[in-house]
Amino acid sequence: MHQDTSTEILKVNEPFVLGKCDYFVDVQLWPLIQRLNPKRWLSNFRPAEMDHAISLLNAFLYFDRILMDQLLWVRSRTSVDSSVELVNRSLARSSNGGLL
Repeated sequence: MHQDTSTEILKVNEPFVLGKCDYFVDVQLWPLIQRLNPKRWLSNFRPAEMDHAISLLNAFLYFDRILMDQLLWVRSRTSVDSSVELVNRSLARSSNGGLL
C-alpha cells in the first residue's frame, strides 16, 4: 500500500542541525568554528532546554558583513539600473508624443 509522505515531518535533532551548521561553514556562508561555534552555544543549555535550543539554532540566520555588503551593492545596482530604464522609457514616450 502507498504511504502518504506529505504527512511525514522532518525530525529536527542535534545531529541534523549541527550537520547543517557544518555545511554552512564548509561553503563559507558562516565563519570558521572559532568565531561561531554552535556546539559550544548548545552547551549553555540544560538537558530540559535542549529541544528548544536546537530549534533556535535551526532557525538561526547568520549574515557575514562581507556577504551583506555584496548583497546591498547588488541591490543598489539593480535599483539604479531600474531607475535609469524608467527614465529612458519616460523620455522615449515624451519624444514620441506619448507613444512607445
